[in-house]
Amino acid sequence: MHESPAPGTANQRNLGEIRAVRTVACALLLLIAVCGLLTVRAEPRDAVPFALIFIVAAGSVWYVARVAGRWIRRLQLSEARLLAAAEALPDGLVILDRDDHIAYFNARYPDHLVEPLRDGLALGRPFEDWLREGICHGPIYHEEMGPAFLENRLALRQRGKNEHVHRIADGRWLRIRENCTPDGGRVILTTDITEERSRAAQLRLLALAVEQAADPVEITSASHGFTYVNHAFETTTGYAPEEVLGREPQHVLASGAQPPEFFDAMRRDLEAGRPWQGTIVNRHRDGHLIEQETTIAPLRDDAGVITHYVAVKRDVTEARAAARALAASEARYRAVVDTQTEILARVDPGGNWTFMNDAAERYIGTTFAEMRRQGIRDVDLVLPEDQPAFRAHMQKITAGQPTQTLELRARHPDGSIHWENWTHTGIFDSEGRLIEVQCIGREITDRKLAEAARTEVERALAEREAQFRTLAESVPVGLVISEIDSAHTLYLNPRARAIFGIPHGTEVDNLLDVWADLGQREQLRARMLLDGSARAMDVDLLMRNGRRIKAVMSATRIVWAGRDAMLVATVDITDLRDTEAALRASEARLNAINAANPVPMNIARLSDRKLLFVNEPYRRLYGLEGTDLTGFDRSVLYPDPATRDWLYGELAAGREVTDFEVTLCRVDGREVPVSLTSRPIVFEGEPAIVTTSVDLSALRTAQTEVARSREALHQSEKLTALGALLAGVAHELNNPLSVVVGYCSMLREMEVEDGTRVRIEKIHAAAERCARIVRTFLAMARSRPPRREAVALGEVVLGALDLAAYGLSSADVAVNVEIAPDLAPVHADADQLHQVVVNLVVNAQQALIGAQAPRQLHLHAWEEGGEVVLEVADNGPGMTPDVAKRVFEPFFTTKPQGVGTGVGLSVCHGILEAHGGRIELDTAPGSGARFRLRLPRSTEGAVLRPADAASEPGRGRVLVVDDEPEIAALLAERLTRDGLSVATATSGRRALAAIEQGGIDLVVSDLRMPDMDGTALAREIHRRWPAMAGRILMITGDALGSDLGARAGGIGLPVFEKPLDLGALASEVHRRISGIAAE
Repeated sequence: MHESPAPGTANQRNLGEIRAVRTVACALLLLIAVCGLLTVRAEPRDAVPFALIFIVAAGSVWYVARVAGRWIRRLQLSEARLLAAAEALPDGLVILDRDDHIAYFNARYPDHLVEPLRDGLALGRPFEDWLREGICHGPIYHEEMGPAFLENRLALRQRGKNEHVHRIADGRWLRIRENCTPDGGRVILTTDITEERSRAAQLRLLALAVEQAADPVEITSASHGFTYVNHAFETTTGYAPEEVLGREPQHVLASGAQPPEFFDAMRRDLEAGRPWQGTIVNRHRDGHLIEQETTIAPLRDDAGVITHYVAVKRDVTEARAAARALAASEARYRAVVDTQTEILARVDPGGNWTFMNDAAERYIGTTFAEMRRQGIRDVDLVLPEDQPAFRAHMQKITAGQPTQTLELRARHPDGSIHWENWTHTGIFDSEGRLIEVQCIGREITDRKLAEAARTEVERALAEREAQFRTLAESVPVGLVISEIDSAHTLYLNPRARAIFGIPHGTEVDNLLDVWADLGQREQLRARMLLDGSARAMDVDLLMRNGRRIKAVMSATRIVWAGRDAMLVATVDITDLRDTEAALRASEARLNAINAANPVPMNIARLSDRKLLFVNEPYRRLYGLEGTDLTGFDRSVLYPDPATRDWLYGELAAGREVTDFEVTLCRVDGREVPVSLTSRPIVFEGEPAIVTTSVDLSALRTAQTEVARSREALHQSEKLTALGALLAGVAHELNNPLSVVVGYCSMLREMEVEDGTRVRIEKIHAAAERCARIVRTFLAMARSRPPRREAVALGEVVLGALDLAAYGLSSADVAVNVEIAPDLAPVHADADQLHQVVVNLVVNAQQALIGAQAPRQLHLHAWEEGGEVVLEVADNGPGMTPDVAKRVFEPFFTTKPQGVGTGVGLSVCHGILEAHGGRIELDTAPGSGARFRLRLPRSTEGAVLRPADAASEPGRGRVLVVDDEPEIAALLAERLTRDGLSVATATSGRRALAAIEQGGIDLVVSDLRMPDMDGTALAREIHRRWPAMAGRILMITGDALGSDLGARAGGIGLPVFEKPLDLGALASEVHRRISGIAAE
């Protein structure tokens, strides 16, 4: 440690200047004195001015010298005070002169340095050189500051005034404050903030722990207004912090369950500075009461003035309720236990009795002294046939297994024979030798003779046996004798060694180290000194292996070997406390299960049928919310009193009633079908019945829905079969329709007389109608993923009307269609849209069958906003509001059984929603029904079937492959008229042979053929002649029968469906032929 240096250079400079002034003043005074002597010798007339100057100058110089002297003394005193203050600073202080040399440092400053800097600290050293030299002799900053921190530290000095925090090599944290002095020097203050940072971290951790504590924590001001509540307060009381801050607890949480005097006494204790503990009944925000174990402690400032109160609360509402229930249960148990006879005795290794309690004497019918006098041993009371088992039983008692239990028959001195249950526990010395056997016995004759009472008796006896077993196992209480004043251990029994984890034979001076809190030992000792004994105090102990246990201790003041000592009995209750906690948790789970049980349940007295308990689901089921059930007559729930009388008769006879289905009435008169299950029980000592009610309303509704679903499934299966049939019919119709439509199209292009042209047009129109009907059937029947595109709504409507034309006509329904030719297309799947429109038209036809003429169906489409609206309206009977609300529900129908399944409109609703549209219903009884479909308008043009048109003459050779010769001939004739060369083949293999000969530019093939289908043909062409991969077109008349079309589309082949549109097919042929020519 360096000695404190001299005062700072600035003070020295000021002191030197003041001394120089005083010296100059003295020199002037001497000069003036000399001048005065000369003035005396001058002429009188010249002496007066000199004399005045002399007097004034002399006085001034004298005053200056005097003032300078006072300044010097004051400055010296100030400097001494400054040095004393600098040395008294808790901070380190170093002063640098204008050249950055160390001019002064106080005694605290070296304490804030690590050894390399402390060794090199000296006055006059340049500050920066001193730092750089110090870091060469060892680390001066902690590694977490980084290798470049010294340079950063020196760079901070360039800013002049600066303040920062850093960590030095020994782990301490320092706050550095540096400032410039007026003369160009610097002053540096260093403060050790290691403890401050540690306290700050602890405070942050404490604040986090309080905020995350499971129990509510409240802090109130001295005026009792809330200043802080943690998160647990909000979860427990339902109040957010912003709702209570600033308010007094009694204004927020008061329940009225406790009198004002209760809180007045609490306030007096707190204002007197005493902590308060007790239970407060508060009210939750939702109104229910909360019982909280509360500890409130006052907080004082440094002056001892109470500034705040801290309250820690624990919600014990459920625990108190469980405790009350447990107390009632224990009371019943004790009433049973107190009537039992317990036998306690001890025998030596030879079977001689050494102890017998009063109960044993009464039970055996003789006294302990008489037994000893007659020399009756334990085995002498055992029946001869049970004696071998008894001796084997006693041989099993070892130090490793000291406790054994046996049931046997004994003959008492009066000759009576009794069944007895004995638990024998061997007591062994430190060498493992058997000293005594403690016997706990009880008569079990009644159990053997009366098995009906077995369960209750066994439970009571088992608990009693467990209590005695705990008492008897090798003196199961740890005993410690120690001096009262010095705590020196005088005696330690084996059980105590086991409790404290002290090996046998280890010398123990004292057991102070086993106390987790020595304050608890002092409390036990103080209570013992006050009353002579202290009973059953819960303590926390530490075993020698570090395990923490809970124990109950009792202490008694005794004299041991002439010394004043205390006897402490210790029982390890760690497992008991864990079991109690598990029991509380189990009871809490049971209560939660009962509270959350969704099944309506009630308990009624069997004698007068009065309700004793109902749960909330029972109230809701029978409409009893808010009803006082004290005098409630349950007969109002039974439409037929005989049913209730039969039910109670069965239960009174001891028979159970299970799943008894009956229709009861709610208190509002509404019928409710239920399934009742009842059992006779004993409730609070009286015969009663417990009944559960299962509401069958949903089941009955579900059964109805299942029946409808089964019918819908049946219809679906029929439709599936119909679809398979339709696939074959479509294939058989499409081929001849293709021939009729194709030749009609070609005849229309020829020059014929007018009469013949008219006939051709009629044939063509009829064939087109047949083709449109087939296409509509296929659109409704085929199953494929939805394909959204621009769809002309008018074509969909016309196709649906064609399909339903016969039904409408036979029902005498006049159809009116208003659809503008320029109606915007909709973005939809055409097949699904066909299904919706057909469903609405068929529904309207069925509704109009029973209506009076004229029967009208009106279909009107228009644009509205960004939507296209289709309205399907009829003048039928309409619907009631109740039916209209459910019309879109699955399986809901008003049609007779077998006519409707209730799925049509729900499917329509789903299709419209999937398209981003909606379906609306406007109806009333007698006013018909008006359905409006709203679909988003498409931004693309509708996909329209091109009209037949003559193709431009072309050049090329086309191979037509179809197993139907008429189709092949039709296509050959049509393409030949367009100037193309056409060859035909009736199978895939013949087509491959024709291509093999060469000269084929394009192939038009049917998809379904006997020997090789169109897809296989296309793949084979692609394999053999890759250049022709894009020169294949497919046609098919089987849109439902297989996935060939999908497979063809999957490999990039265009597919044309039959009946064929020859114009569209010819245009595609010419387009591809032209592409070949362009190549």
